[in-house]
Order: sequence, then structure tokens, then C-alpha cells
Amino acid sequence: MSFSSTIFSRHERLPQDILELIVDALAEDVNEDNSVRLTLGSCLSVSRWLRHLALVRLFRQITISSQVEANREGDAFANLRQILDPPPGLELEEVSRYIKDVKIVWVKDHYDLEEFLSHEDLPFVINKLHHESYGATSFALRGEESFHTDNIAWEELGPELQTALQSLARSPYLRTLVIDAVEFLPVDFLAGSTVTNLSLRQKRNRISTPGLGMDPRYELVLDCPFTVKVLSTDYSIRYVDYKTKFTNLTTLKTVNWKEEQYMSSLAIIRLSAQSLEHLELSLCGTRYCLCIIYLITPYIFLLSIGTATNTESLTFRINIMPHLKTYSRRQIIPIAFGPGSIYEPLRNPNVESIYYFMDFNNELADIYFHFKICGWNVTENTFLFEVDPHWRMLDELFTSSKYTFLQKLTVSLEVRILQVGNFQPIDVEGYENIMKESLRRCFPQMESQKDFVADVKVIDCGQLR
Repeated sequence: MSFSSTIFSRHERLPQDILELIVDALAEDVNEDNSVRLTLGSCLSVSRWLRHLALVRLFRQITISSQVEANREGDAFANLRQILDPPPGLELEEVSRYIKDVKIVWVKDHYDLEEFLSHEDLPFVINKLHHESYGATSFALRGEESFHTDNIAWEELGPELQTALQSLARSPYLRTLVIDAVEFLPVDFLAGSTVTNLSLRQKRNRISTPGLGMDPRYELVLDCPFTVKVLSTDYSIRYVDYKTKFTNLTTLKTVNWKEEQYMSSLAIIRLSAQSLEHLELSLCGTRYCLCIIYLITPYIFLLSIGTATNTESLTFRINIMPHLKTYSRRQIIPIAFGPGSIYEPLRNPNVESIYYFMDFNNELADIYFHFKICGWNVTENTFLFEVDPHWRMLDELFTSSKYTFLQKLTVSLEVRILQVGNFQPIDVEGYENIMKESLRRCFPQMESQKDFVADVKVIDCGQLR
């Protein structure tokens, strides 16, 4: 006798609310543990009521990944279509109304992107996600977080998929929409939409660089609904009438590669300053905005290309956002490249500018700093945090009366190292520990009074002779 039939063999004697609690307990890990899905699946044949309870939880969240599809037999889109549109004569409960969260994810090297999104059943599945009386509340069409992932053009999706996506975007039930790595969306794509959580990003491998050119359509112009409260966006999108539509955002996440992009983000921050509660800034444009690593055994070549963008000087003050609860700053700090600086070691982040940016009373509860740093010819004494007194000043600031509400501070570093000439390879694990301890020594008060996390990851890019 199965686990579920043992529990529910006399389920008629149990109140319905107790049965719901039991099924809820079974379904806690339904998206991570396949055995839980099997257990819930066995409930489908016990009774109509248990079938209903199990269906609601089995189909509440659906994720279809190209990585999973490439590693198993079967066709997820075709199987899902069969469930959503069963053969005639079968009296089955409607499943579409229970689907609330859908993620379609493609991963490079596991499936061809165009092939994955041109599946004949995909438009049908998306169309079944909404109806006059019900609809999914969250939908994501996104790619992996990879430097080399390609974008796909809107016109390459095919007319049926285009129509299905636009129809879903206008569903009155949809609240969260994520469209990732799809370029050239039509300006009226969101016309009539009532989404409140919007994420639109493209992959950074199309960034304009001197001499390489860029498709003139690349900068996307998009009309955005007034209903958006949570916005995740990047350098590739320019919004129509944003001065009137982005005045009440509660969350803003932006990626900035060039000065004009940062200035656009800053304009949105100022417009929503009185309502923002969560802010995440990714600053990628310091002296050289792009590092490409080519691995050609047995040599490694680093090529820095791009123009200077001093986003560190384009700062504002955190006190313009009186209700901010969380602040995240992600920054790439590449190597210098040119005569006299080709072997520059690791560059310390401009902690002084961060300190003066944050030296105000506020209600922040969580702060996260992440720095990606590249360097040449590193030794165990390179880049010790104690050298810059502003790290210790941050410790004093975050434990002062100006940060009464602060509960957690995270400082994370990803360090990429290339040893040139006769410099010996570095002990990666040992250097990680040295840097982590150096960082912790800068925040003794945070460690003793609040939650402080120091995270350091060192990546050895090899040796160039």
C-alpha cells in the first residue's frame, strides 16, 4: 500500500481543513524533490477531493529548462499540452486554472535557443495560462546568467509565439513578467498590461565597443504601464514617458555599462526616491568596461576593450530615499590596460566614495556589496583591506546610531588573477583565506554586534610567459 493511500484510507472521517494541512505538508518541497511529486501524484487516484488538493499543488509552479530537457527522454511541452488539453471523452478536472507560476529557461550548450523556443506546442501552452476567469500570476522567459548567451530577436520567435506572449502580457491576472534575452520587442508590447513586477534585460554580449559597431535597433524603446512597482532593467531599454510612470517604484534593479545609462538609472531613482524600499545597482563601467578572456592552451590572453566611464564619480546620496530597506551594489573593477600599466596589480574598490555616499541616517536593514576584480602578478600581500582606512570607517558607520535598523552586511569579492612572466602561481585557497581574514579585521564591531558576512572567491586564470 502506498504512503498516500495509507494516510488517506479513511480520509472521509477527517475534516477537509485537516486534509488540506496534510497535503500542504507533503507539498512543501514539491519543486525540489521528485519523490514528493510522486507522493502527491499517488493522491490523484484516492478520491475526487484529494485529487483536487493534489492538482492544485502539483501544478501551481511549473519550470521547463532546456538543460533538463536535453538530459532526459520525453518532451515537456508536448506532455504539458496533453495535460492541459486531454483527449475527448476523458472527464478530467481543468488543470490550467491551478497554474500560477511558470518559468521557461534555456541554458547554452544544452539546447539550441531558436529550436527550444520554436517548439510547436509552446504557443498553445502559453495561451492556456490565462482565461476570462483565471490566469497565471507570474511568467518568466529567460536565459542562463552567462556572458556568452545570445539574445534572440522578437521576429525570430514566430507569429504564433509573439501573439501568445502579447496576449499573456495583457492578462489582468498577470502580476510578474520576466522577458530575458529577447531583443527588439515592439514598443506596444505591454500596452494594456497591468503587471506590477517587470524584468526586461538583454545579454551583454551585444554591448557597443569602438570599431565593432551595433545594430541601430538595439536600444529598445518600450511603453510601460503605470502599474509597475518593481522594475528590473538594463542599459538596452529606454522607456516612454518614464517621468510620469516611474514615480512610485518600490524596487529598482539596474545594470549600467556607460555614463548615459547610469544617468538614466539615476533619473528613475530620483523620481521614485520617496517610495523606493529596495535598490540594486550594477556598475560595470570603470576605466575599461569589458574584459574578454580567451583560453588558448597553453597560453591565456586578456584583452581589454571599451571606453572609460567613471561611474564612481556619478554618485548621489542615499538619504534621498528615506524609506530604503535594502541596498545592493555590484561593481566590476577591471585592470588598467595600456603603456606603463599593463602589469597593474589588483585595484582596491573606491571605498571612500561608498563611505560618503552612505554617511547619512537611514532605515536600511540589509546591505550587500559585491566586487569583481581583475589583477596581474598577485602575491599573498597584494590587496590587504587594512591598507584603506575607509573599510574600518564603514564598520564604525554601520554600527553607529545612523544605522539603528541595520541587521546584515555582506561584502563579497570575486578576484580573477593572471600571473605574468616569472611570477609564481598563487595558492588559491590560501589567498582566499588571507583576504577573508583581512576583510573581517576591518569590521570587528559588525561581527560582534550584527550579522556580517565576508565572502571571497579567487579564480586563477593561469600564467602568461
